[in-house]
Amino acid sequence: MVDLSFSQVAAMNEHFVLHTFSSFLDSAERSGIHKIELWAGLPHLYAPDTTPQKVNDIARQLRRRQMELICYTPEQCVYPFNIAAKDPELRKYSLEYFLRNLEIAGALEAPMFQIVPGWGLRTEPRQEALKRSLESVGVICRAAERLGIRVVLEALEEEESNLIRTAAELREAIDQVGAKNLGAIVDTCPMAAAGEDFEASYRVLGDKLWHTHFIDSVHQAWGDGVFPLERWLRQLDEHRYEGILTMEILNDRYLLDPSSALEKSARALRSLLS
Repeated sequence: MVDLSFSQVAAMNEHFVLHTFSSFLDSAERSGIHKIELWAGLPHLYAPDTTPQKVNDIARQLRRRQMELICYTPEQCVYPFNIAAKDPELRKYSLEYFLRNLEIAGALEAPMFQIVPGWGLRTEPRQEALKRSLESVGVICRAAERLGIRVVLEALEEEESNLIRTAAELREAIDQVGAKNLGAIVDTCPMAAAGEDFEASYRVLGDKLWHTHFIDSVHQAWGDGVFPLERWLRQLDEHRYEGILTMEILNDRYLLDPSSALEKSARALRSLLS
């Protein structure tokens, strides 16, 4: 057992896309989880077509169950949004999408907002696309600062993005933007794809490592993949990690029975955490 606490575990609704938001909260409650990372996508909450009534309903459901919203994460990998887009209209559209999501995050009193860097065309120099990405990140951070929200930037796997794929590239981007409210989120899947672990991440990111998506390979439930999750937990523990471990389960194999995957992962984590 490690000194990390089960109270640091959060559930995420991304694999409940064929189910209601309330059924996700039911599953989290059965698992003894009271921290929520809100994935903002259809059918639960989608910024471009949501209403104040729907946002208020999400807030009421969280309050009624005494759930703490720890992070707001808009869908940004599957939907056509890219803050590094070469097409100025697409980039403008993408930034407007993130700024609208920030408004909703503020209304829900979310303390943290998660983003990815977008991607550049593979036929253009990486630095050109990275420059556009970091300019956009700066805009998002300034808007978030006015709302008192911290922003966490995530590295992606090579096939997802050619901009930020390693802890070193992530740290360089954070330093270049220079916003006090910008930190790093480390997702175990891109981390492993880069050949890294949490020890390597801490060596580079240090106190900028604010958040984690802690899940088995290919975003599967604990034990269904091949990651050395117990070893990684011990690495976080050695560095006295005080952030959240979000179970970002999103593999399609769980779409028909998302509760079982969430509850299985929670049981495994509970057995190892204080």
